[in-house]
Order: sequence, then C-alpha cells, then structure tokens
Amino acid sequence: MRAFPSSSLRLFAPYEGTGQQQQQQQQQQQQQQQQQQQQQQQQQQQQQQQQQQQQQQQQQQAEEREAAKEFRRRKEKNLD
Repeated sequence: MRAFPSSSLRLFAPYEGTGQQQQQQQQQQQQQQQQQQQQQQQQQQQQQQQQQQQQQQQQQQAEEREAAKEFRRRKEKNLD
C-alpha cells in the first residue's frame, strides 16, 4: 500500500470543514425554531390573559348594572 501524497489529503480537508459548518447551521436553525415556539407560547399566554381580563370586565359591568337597578328600585320605594 502506498501512502497518499499530502496534496490529496488537502483536498479532503475543506469538505470536512464544510460538514462541521452545516451541523452548526442546523443547530442554529433548531435554536431559532425553539425561540419561535417560545414566542408563540408567550403570545398564546398573552391572549389568554387578555381573554381573562375581558371576562372580568364583563362581570364587573353586569354587577354594576345590577347595582344600578337595585338603586333605582330603592329610590322608587322611598318616593312612594
């Protein structure tokens, strides 16, 4: 078996390097995807919070209307 001349080894070297770069790029893409998923989760949480706030506001408005009706009823009774 004859040893490879050093020039042929140099030809393989750049390919090895690009293989590593591709792996790094894939890892970065995966990290970006994970970040996007986290952002989506945060957005969903914000939407849920907004819905909860809306429900609370609706309850308060309903309670205020009931209180106003009660107040009017009492006023009318007092006038009689």
